[in-house]
Amino acid sequence: AESSFIHTSADADVERLGTIMVITKQMLRDHKLLRSYLSARVPSKVMEYEDTQILRGTGTSPQIQGLMANGGATAFDEASTGAFFEFFGSGANASATEYDVLVAAINQIEIANYIADAILVHPTSYHKMYAQKDADGNQRLYKDSAPLTVAGVPVYKSTAVTAGQFIAGNFAMGSQLFFRESLSLEFSEDDDTNFRKDLVTLKASEEVAQAIWLPNAFAYGTFSTAAAALTA
Repeated sequence: AESSFIHTSADADVERLGTIMVITKQMLRDHKLLRSYLSARVPSKVMEYEDTQILRGTGTSPQIQGLMANGGATAFDEASTGAFFEFFGSGANASATEYDVLVAAINQIEIANYIADAILVHPTSYHKMYAQKDADGNQRLYKDSAPLTVAGVPVYKSTAVTAGQFIAGNFAMGSQLFFRESLSLEFSEDDDTNFRKDLVTLKASEEVAQAIWLPNAFAYGTFSTAAAALTA
């Protein structure tokens, strides 16, 4: 006996991602200052935008295909056929927390035969989870663990995730970022009113594509609607 799997052909378009900054001509002439400034700020700004695209890019040029967008990863199963649908009961007395939602998301990934290695949430969602207390004022779930973990899966903060949303998944296997061109810098005085104001526009960019190999290795959604499905 043997098993088999089938590849489905799909396009992963290469797009140019980056950021634009305006600097003074004085900075441009001071090579040591410029090198230090650019090394400290430019890569982080480009990666910040890159993170947003990895998760929320629409897949329509000039954006790459993001995991949490249509055509990307698999959404949290809120249907009545979901394994945790109404698991926490229904009606006014039923309740489900962000923790419960993430447990259900991990389960969704595991029954698809994948193992989640990370969860991403917005910092506000992260800190709300950390601060949750029961009716007696006791911390409901967490003490001093950092990062937080849910069913053994670490939870990380990311502003690339919209507040109130989440994504769990096997990021190591489920998707891959390809670089056709690494980070490059371009300078121009011919932008807006630069010439009049002795300014220079700097464009930092890279050419990348994201291949989402295993959409079912992820589960993403909105905490409020997912919790409602667990207590429908």
